Amino acid sequence: MRTVGKRKRFFAVLLLTLATSATLWATPVLSVMMSAEPDFGPENASAVLSVVSATAAETGAFRVVTAAEREAAIRELEFSLSDLAALRSNTVVTLTPGTYDLSNRNDVRQPHLSWNDHFDGFYPVITSVSNLTLRGEHDVKIVIHPRYGWIMEFQTGRDIRIENIRFVHTTPGFCLGGVLRFELCKNVSLQNIELEGSGTYGLELTRTNNVTVSGSTVRNCTYGIMECHDSRDILFLDSVFTNNGEFTLIEINHTSNINFIQCEMTDNWGDTLVSADTSSFSIVFTRCTFARNQVHTQFHDRERLRFEE
Repeated sequence: MRTVGKRKRFFAVLLLTLATSATLWATPVLSVMMSAEPDFGPENASAVLSVVSATAAETGAFRVVTAAEREAAIRELEFSLSDLAALRSNTVVTLTPGTYDLSNRNDVRQPHLSWNDHFDGFYPVITSVSNLTLRGEHDVKIVIHPRYGWIMEFQTGRDIRIENIRFVHTTPGFCLGGVLRFELCKNVSLQNIELEGSGTYGLELTRTNNVTVSGSTVRNCTYGIMECHDSRDILFLDSVFTNNGEFTLIEINHTSNINFIQCEMTDNWGDTLVSADTSSFSIVFTRCTFARNQVHTQFHDRERLRFEE
């Protein structure tokens, strides 16, 4: 109870520490909720909250966050504990709108999920799953902070579908770590996704067959667009590759039957736009656009490439 003049006004301030904040912020987070009688007034309520927030911030023991930040933290926790754990066979994982941070989530364990650390932090590796769909409802972004880790890596999987998601490295690095990597996988579908800001390549396919990438974008990667090794039967349809550098942008090694249909490759830079080694064949570009690419060599071993209208 508190007396204001001769009238009493009741209000309660509830202070909650987010239990998950250790994985999201460097200091614990104070969440403040307040209730009051209607005639207590918004100005008095705001003053109380200001005092609580200022006191918490001055102690240095808590970080005061906005309601939006708190809701985002809760969504990230939910992704960590439920959706990561659900990455298994015969499953559809649907993400609601928001940003999901996979950094420091290596406490989540299940038989198909492990974590690698190349240098500056852990990244997820999903193994031996089949018939898995990871789908965003609208405006979904998955990020990771380690510069040298893949945002997601899949090994020995089949019938994997990823749809309507933007994958982003928060800080691009070098030498190691790209956006999505598939090894020893079969029947992979990537639809309406964005691969952005990797330390190396947006996409790597190694010993992976029957891949379709449609309506997607690879941008702002620091080594190149993609690498394909020992793979076959790959289709890129209506996709855009833009603003990537700086070495061989599309590198094809011992890989066959790659088709690019109605794709755009614009504003990239580097040594070579497309390179195919002597053991690769049946690489076809159909009605594709090449514009404003600043490269020393546009097509290495051009005789291995076919261009159709």
